[in-house]
Amino acid sequence: PLNADNIEMMLGIDASSIHVVADNGAPVEDNMVAWAQELQPGTWYTLDHNGASAQVQYAWQSQRKQLHLFAAVDGSSYLIQLRRLAAYLQAGLLVAQDEEGLTVRATRDALAKLDANPERLLG
Repeated sequence: PLNADNIEMMLGIDASSIHVVADNGAPVEDNMVAWAQELQPGTWYTLDHNGASAQVQYAWQSQRKQLHLFAAVDGSSYLIQLRRLAAYLQAGLLVAQDEEGLTVRATRDALAKLDANPERLLG
C-alpha cells in the first residue's frame, strides 16, 4: 500500500513531513478524474485535509499522472493518488486560489507598473 513508511523505505528519505493520501475506493465521477489529470504544476490551492486547511502549491505529477505532489507553505507535502485527488476536487476539498499561476501574475503586475511609470527602467 502507498504510505509514508513505504516511501521512506523505497527512497531512503525522511518522509515524516509527507502526508500520503491514498485512494480509498470512494466513488468519483469520470470528469473529475479527467480534471485532476489536467491540473497545472505551479498553481496554488487551498487543501482541506482531515479538517485542517493548508495553502499548497501543485508541485509535481508522476509520468502516468497517478501520483500528485502538493507542497505546503509550512514545509509539509501531500502526495495524493489520482482518484483521491479527483474526489477532493469533487467534494470541494481542493480549491484553486487563483486561475493564473504566480509567475504569470507577477509578470503582468510588473509590466503594468512599468507601463504606468516607464522612468523606473532608467532609475
